[in-house]
Amino acid sequence: MKRLLALFSGLIFLVSCTRKETPAGLLEREKMIAVLTDVHLVEGYSGTVMDADSMKQVLADYMDLVYRKHQTDSVQFRKSLKYYSGLPKELNQMYDRVIRNLEARQRDLNKPVKKE
Repeated sequence: MKRLLALFSGLIFLVSCTRKETPAGLLEREKMIAVLTDVHLVEGYSGTVMDADSMKQVLADYMDLVYRKHQTDSVQFRKSLKYYSGLPKELNQMYDRVIRNLEARQRDLNKPVKKE
């Protein structure tokens, strides 16, 4: 009886720990990395606007551009972010890529311009 109880408990534990199916309508990993990169660029830029009311409007306008660029919307982005936030290792790996993307853009901006 104890073995059966231990087996049953182990089975329940394994079933509860298995990865659940990915919900429909999420941004796939690579697209999410691209969107997050652009979102952080927008947030960084909006921080340079002095007036708080102006900042809100600028942020909203640029976020709309980001969503259109990546053919998504705020609902899908938030749903995807919530899902990936539940997978900390994967989200951490994604953010490693976002950081590399941002660093690459910064290097490109800092390159000296060749005069012809």
